[in-house]
Amino acid sequence: MRLDRHAYYPIIATIALLFTFFGCGEVGLITGGPIDNAAPKPIEDKVYPPMASKNIKPSKIIIPFDEFITLNKPAENIRVVPTDVRLEPKIKGKSLVLTPIRGEWKDSTTYAIYLKRAVKDITEGNDSIMIYVFATGDILDSLEAAVKVVDAFDNKPVKNVTVGLYEAPLIDDTSRVLPRYISVTDDSGIATFQYLKEGKFYVYAFDDLNKNNFMDSRERRGTLRAAISPDTAVTIIPELRLMPAGPPMQLKVRSNEVLPPATWCIGFNGQLDTLPEIDFISHDPIAYEWTERRDSLTIFYGKLGRSDRLRLAYTYKGKTDTIQKKFMFREALKYDYQTNLDKGVLLFRDTLTIQLNEAIAAIDDKNIILQGKNEKDTIFSDLPIVYDLVSPIAVQFHHDRKLDSIAVILPPGSINGHNFNQPDTIAFKYVMQQANKVGNLEIEFDTVPEYGYLELLNAQGKSMEKFIVDGDAVLHIPHLQPGEYKFRYVFDTNRDGMWTTGDIFKGLEAEMVRWFKDATKVRANWDVKVTLSFKEEEEAEEEVEEGGKLPARQG
Repeated sequence: MRLDRHAYYPIIATIALLFTFFGCGEVGLITGGPIDNAAPKPIEDKVYPPMASKNIKPSKIIIPFDEFITLNKPAENIRVVPTDVRLEPKIKGKSLVLTPIRGEWKDSTTYAIYLKRAVKDITEGNDSIMIYVFATGDILDSLEAAVKVVDAFDNKPVKNVTVGLYEAPLIDDTSRVLPRYISVTDDSGIATFQYLKEGKFYVYAFDDLNKNNFMDSRERRGTLRAAISPDTAVTIIPELRLMPAGPPMQLKVRSNEVLPPATWCIGFNGQLDTLPEIDFISHDPIAYEWTERRDSLTIFYGKLGRSDRLRLAYTYKGKTDTIQKKFMFREALKYDYQTNLDKGVLLFRDTLTIQLNEAIAAIDDKNIILQGKNEKDTIFSDLPIVYDLVSPIAVQFHHDRKLDSIAVILPPGSINGHNFNQPDTIAFKYVMQQANKVGNLEIEFDTVPEYGYLELLNAQGKSMEKFIVDGDAVLHIPHLQPGEYKFRYVFDTNRDGMWTTGDIFKGLEAEMVRWFKDATKVRANWDVKVTLSFKEEEEAEEEVEEGGKLPARQG
């Protein structure tokens, strides 16, 4: 078994030429009248300088079309590769005119100008995919390469991701280095490169949200461990895993909201590796909590008015700053609560939980009534009052789980918040879900995986529970609700109980995640056994390493 994991799953790619100068047309939106299904076509013999010219450094490129045209997001859809020059596009009559306005053409270099749906029919909106090529030296470079980009967490192909070939490794994401060659992934997650010259290149991918061709600090990214050196007609590049950026160097607020009557929720720009020191400037809180991923902070206050301003100072990695939030609640505020009952049923593995909409100030249990009975009983019997606070806003009540029905009476003032006392009696009944209404699941691994945790997902893909796997060949999960479940396994290399991204500048890969595509159905009062295979994944890896082909792009 080889579960130490590669930094990526290699995929061998033999890619044919993807675009020609005359490209493919696509039908635009039909709005009535005669329909022009053809995209604008360049007039080949009038293109200046001619396609595939050599020994030129054009001060202007003119591409005439067979009909009137308009531009479609030229800043995003017109790319010069290599990225030595910035072009200004203009429409003159039926022609596209490209003029260099920044940078300069370098000697002995082949340039490709991609018009990826940048030119549209002025009436019907049909667009084209085209490429114009010339060389400043005696030869046109002809090497090609391709790379497939997948999401590091779900392993699915990622489209519209920028992939760059760099002449030197990137040191960080603030150096503002443009790639020498640049491409964008298609719907299959494949980025292709054409007209490459020989040399050694470092491959990086990033989610270029602001379309500036630079890798910015909060953009998803990925890289290959080793440089590539194209030296044949087609270069083989392994699969690249795109992952979130690592812990932020500078803390920034992503979301900032005050919820009535007294809760402040702050979200930050990524998972923090160290928690900041916090100094509350106005209104000391009752308590505060970080989420498991350490990217959001919830602060619970005591009594607040309907309008005010909250402020705090924080120190993160040596830098101190402040966060503030003004708020005004327009609607009248009141006491509110909720329980975890499911249509009057307490699910088998749950404990009765009552949660307020604010921090709990006090619990007066002297007059609380908790009663229970079995199915054959006719009257309820008193139960001892046993409870504990599980969060600043939630309390759990414990009782014998073998009982069939429970009655709860909370007189006014039983559970008080800091802003509102409980004004009225809270009374409800519920039934206990019995063991014959749930199922048991036994999971067997065909090979013992490395340390990690198995996540149980519901039919909608939501994570329901995590189960640590440490040298276990079999995992027992009792008392599951009937339904369909899927699984994923996180190779928790740092043993922190969560999926952790890596750092491309430190050579750290994001933790590997294994998804099991087949669903398992759990039935009430059944014992279900399922085998999860890690060997299938290894065999698939070996097949790909021996040889495989990415599908050819259709132009």
